Amino acid sequence: MDLYVPVGMGCAAADNGDQYLVVEYGESPIGCKVCEWMFVYGSSGAPLNKSVPPHLGTGAELRPNNEEYDRLLGERGLEHPRIDYPGAPGRLLHRNTRKDEVESEL
Repeated sequence: MDLYVPVGMGCAAADNGDQYLVVEYGESPIGCKVCEWMFVYGSSGAPLNKSVPPHLGTGAELRPNNEEYDRLLGERGLEHPRIDYPGAPGRLLHRNTRKDEVESEL
């Protein structure tokens, strides 16, 4: 992720009360569908998941590798939180339906 920047973030809470920071890395300012990776950070400040290799699939099936992120959500009892994009006012992403949908606050 050295070549990418944090583009959005949100907070997630587990049933036991543990709280986590979720950061989306990608290309600023608009991003792309194959370069948006999700990372969960715990209280130590270190990421709890990886994206190795960074992409899965090929050609039209190319996508960011968020498999470990998705697995971690299930293990910790987390839902994907609302992601706020400070550099792109009005853009919110809700992945917790397992289908990306972008809303506008306009």
